[in-house]
Amino acid sequence: MMDRSYDTSDDIAALATPLSESALAIIRTSGAGCLERLDRLFRPSGGEGTPLSQTAGHRLRVGELIDPDQGGVLDQVVAAVYRKPAGYCGEDGVELFCHGNPPALKVVLEVLEKAGFRGAERGEFTYRAFLNGKMDLTRAEAVNEIVTAKTFTAQQLALDRLCGAVQRRILEARRQLILASAAVELWLDYPEDEFEEDRAADPRHAIEAAAGVLSELSNSYRVGRIYQEGVSVVLAGPTNAGKSALFNHLVKQERSIVSPHHGTTRDYIEATVNLGGIPVRLVDTAGIRDTEHPVEAEGIRRSRRELEEAALVIYLIDAAEGLSEADLRVLEAEHERIIPLWNKVDLAAGTPPEGFLS
Repeated sequence: MMDRSYDTSDDIAALATPLSESALAIIRTSGAGCLERLDRLFRPSGGEGTPLSQTAGHRLRVGELIDPDQGGVLDQVVAAVYRKPAGYCGEDGVELFCHGNPPALKVVLEVLEKAGFRGAERGEFTYRAFLNGKMDLTRAEAVNEIVTAKTFTAQQLALDRLCGAVQRRILEARRQLILASAAVELWLDYPEDEFEEDRAADPRHAIEAAAGVLSELSNSYRVGRIYQEGVSVVLAGPTNAGKSALFNHLVKQERSIVSPHHGTTRDYIEATVNLGGIPVRLVDTAGIRDTEHPVEAEGIRRSRRELEEAALVIYLIDAAEGLSEADLRVLEAEHERIIPLWNKVDLAAGTPPEGFLS
């Protein structure tokens, strides 16, 4: 059975904008009885006029929200009315454009609950839109990705899916498989005929075309996940190798303390940067070395954990100090995910070791 919190027979309401100070805030309501419930709360400007339940769809109404129990005015609002099957959810709905005052909005939501509205769960409006055929599953997933995208590129990729890019590719694969099925049936019905020269009657061509489309979609998944979820890049290495200076340069802020003294960074520091449209979680870690200090030792333990979980590790070496046995062990263990960086080349003579960037 479906969880009670997602009972589609309920009339639901929720903020569609953040609960923060702003000129406007939007409260979205949806459900078969939402218009009748709002009749008790919405008073048209001037005190006269047709109630919301008798208002045609795609109409804006100006009025006041009132508390039917207390009789006071809660806010002056604009109500946008939608009729089934129009609107976002494909059912009757009203969007209330209120003033963006957080305490007042909380009171309005409480009054809506008293009037019989249930607070919508996360994603429930989109869930109803999917159930009512307003969007397919790829579009429904894209809505959440648009909202949570960390870069403009990620938002644009999700918007492309919302506009039907993935669905069109899936339908193309489906069309090719239907052609293949029809060709097989043709062969079974007329086995004595030869179709080798008839490309349209050969199911292998349609199957290959469908496989090509599905392969393209499959290959695009990993790239899409990277743009949507981002990657973790860790700056690691021995103490005083220049990790914090590089971190500050990449994030364009003085986030980490840069000092000539060893062991300045005792814990990892992170920031998100946009690199080519990819959200990168950049982590500056404590210098890896043997230490007796319990606080620094804990920082090094956390640094090793971040290093193990990172998608990419930039391992910095102080060119003036050279490679240590500990550095070699790390480079060997993480060689597939590591970019070794020969840093402070102006302080040392000679060329970096093979495979190092400088």
